[in-house]
Amino acid sequence: MEMERIKADMVRDVPKDFAFVVVDVEVESIKALLGEVAKEFDSFYIKTENGKIIEAYGMHGIIPHDDKPVYKIL
Repeated sequence: MEMERIKADMVRDVPKDFAFVVVDVEVESIKALLGEVAKEFDSFYIKTENGKIIEAYGMHGIIPHDDKPVYKIL
């Protein structure tokens, strides 16, 4: 069962200083770091500070169309 969450934004609304992460090994690392809340997503937009993720949005799929929903997870 997919976790219920509030749709945070659309891809077009994610700030430009967030990095889009879609490479499998990086996605798996983010899932390991963020745990259960990140498990259902295929790609992420992340913001880092001093090497740590300080904000993150998860996205289903790997093609970031402007009108695709993203979900705030951190």
